Order: sequence, then structure tokens, then C-alpha cells
Amino acid sequence: MRQIIAMTEQARRTLALLGRPSDLLLWSRGARHPMSSNATVGLRDAIDAWAREALPDLPTGLNGRLLRHTAQVLHGRPRHNARAVQDQHYLRRDEQVIADPRDVVAAGLEDAVRHARATVQMRVIAAQGANGHDDAGVIAERAGLPLDVARQVASGNLDTAVGACEDVEHSPLSGGSLCRVSFLLCFACPNALATARHLPRIVNLFRALESLRSVVSAAVWKADWEAHHRRVSYLLDQHTDPRQHPALLARLTGTERDLIDRLLNRRLDP
Repeated sequence: MRQIIAMTEQARRTLALLGRPSDLLLWSRGARHPMSSNATVGLRDAIDAWAREALPDLPTGLNGRLLRHTAQVLHGRPRHNARAVQDQHYLRRDEQVIADPRDVVAAGLEDAVRHARATVQMRVIAAQGANGHDDAGVIAERAGLPLDVARQVASGNLDTAVGACEDVEHSPLSGGSLCRVSFLLCFACPNALATARHLPRIVNLFRALESLRSVVSAAVWKADWEAHHRRVSYLLDQHTDPRQHPALLARLTGTERDLIDRLLNRRLDP
């Protein structure tokens, strides 16, 4: 009881300064009492007067309301008021809180780009010959592959669900042995490469991931899909123009569309 009396003493002293002395121990917020959250100007002045009396060494320019505002913002949760009051009257009016989200969002975007750039290992060589097919010579030159391997890439003999693999039997993601990881991790593998023929599948995969994002929980998205989405997004940003995507999707075959569906349903996982 001594602790409760001490904790509520400020309220009684404030009421006394307002000329409304009271010996009540507690006040109900819904009773429309002067101590309710809908503080009048007189009540705020009384609080400031109490602060000057209780804290005589308070620096000039500070008052009880400013101290409470600072405590509310720094504390990070409602104190003696509802969450809506905390958000509307404290957080949304604090200059630092208003400024911080810009920095947080910018830092998050920069981190996402750095992460994607650091982990996207798939090479994209979208060069086609006069016949409209992938140019094995250009693939060999740009990817540093033997010509016979480049020809297999161009012909589709080394295709995966999302691209092609120059050496599936020696995967760095499987400790140098036969690859046993999800095809979604092709984007993080230096053995993987994509040609112009693969771009429709990758655009379709990106669209499917975007749709998936809206239907799964935030926790599931972060745990299972976010990293894959970042890699696919970064690869397309670097090698395609969004205005090209409708034309690329128009080239997608039913078999390729089904392949991406099976990939996302984890039916192609080892």
C-alpha cells in the first residue's frame, strides 16, 4: 500500500494544484475525471508546475510533458495509455521516430542488394545466333567453357528447371559431389548459367514468387522463400528490362510453366 500511495501521489498533488484536491487512491480513465487521458490545458499546466516543484534543477526548456514524451518514445511501448494513443500522439509526432524509418528502409534495401549480389552466382549469357538459337561459341567464350560443353548448354542437354548446369556431378553446394540441392539454389551456384532460352522460365518463377509472397505468413516467407526471391529479382534486374517481361512470358511453353509450378511445390527437390 505504501508503494501504491507513493506512485499515485503525483496525481493528487497535480489535482491540488488545479484547485481540485482529492484523497482518492485511484482514478478511472472512463470517469471523465480531470486526470483522464483527455488532458485539458489547465491539467498540462498543472503537470508542468508539479515538475518544477518536484524537480527544481530541471534545465530550462524542459517540462513534465517533454519528459513524458521522451520516456514514452524511448520506452518503446504504451505507458499508462492505449497503443493507439502511443502511436498517434507520441511516436508519429516524434521527429526522430519520423526520420528513423527512412534510414532503416534505406539500410534494409542496401543490405538486400549486397546480399543478393554476394550470393547470385548464376551467369546469364543471352546471346543468340542468326537462327534464333543460343550461340554455343559465344557461350563458350563468355562462360569460359569448352566448346563441347557450351554446345550441350545451347542444345538443352544440360538444362535444369531454371537454367543449365555445366557440371552437375561436381556441385560446390554439395561439397563437390553430385548436386543434391533444390533447383532454386541454382541462382547461388557458380556452375549454373542461363541463356536467352531460360529467361521466360525465370521471369515466370519471379512472378510466381511474387504471388506466393502475398499468401504465406511473414515467418514462412522469410524462412523458405525470401533469399530465393532476392536472387531471382537481382538477376532479372541486372539482365532484363521489366518492359521485356510480357514478351518473355509469351514465349513460355506449357511444359515450362508446369516445371516451375512443380519446382515451387517442392516436387522437384531431391
